Amino acid sequence: MLITFEGIESSGKSTLSKKLMKYFKLKNYPVIWNREPGGTELGEKIRELLLGNYNICHVSEALLFAASRAQLIEELIKPNKEKIIILDRFVDSSIVYQGYARELGWKEVYEINKHALDGIMPDLTIVVDISVETSFKRMANKNRDRIESEGKEFFEKAREGFLKLKDWFPKRNIEIISGELNINEEFDILLNIIKKHMV
Repeated sequence: MLITFEGIESSGKSTLSKKLMKYFKLKNYPVIWNREPGGTELGEKIRELLLGNYNICHVSEALLFAASRAQLIEELIKPNKEKIIILDRFVDSSIVYQGYARELGWKEVYEINKHALDGIMPDLTIVVDISVETSFKRMANKNRDRIESEGKEFFEKAREGFLKLKDWFPKRNIEIISGELNINEEFDILLNIIKKHMV
């Protein structure tokens, strides 16, 4: 089972996804947690390029994310299909950030990624939704990377894109959780969703 977590910066998706991994481990489920971009030796090198202080055009950015994703699928996802794989970001981040917020076109970015995905899509996607104001408050004292340094208008567009995913992919299992609650409340909601989809 492939479970992905999505959302704008500092939504709490990383915290929730790691908490879910620990829950599965306590229940003795075979589980792997990873993140995008990165997760492989090549992916980590691409991550350095993507998040570093480089002048990267939008198309190059989309292609680099897809390259990192292709490597992750070959090295991690395909060999571990019998396990629960939890990813902090996956293809929806490209569709939203590069496709919608950077205006390359969400369908066009999805097409770019089809080769990288090789037919693999999440069994369940959790969008952790917060306001841009909350995101910026949480990032206030953080040393921001290249993408985190984008302005409020970019993240308003990104948030809008994440909330549109259910409309763009009506046949997929996409659930939205508020990231403005306390972590225990959020995790209780998450567990109810997980149990519903694992029956």
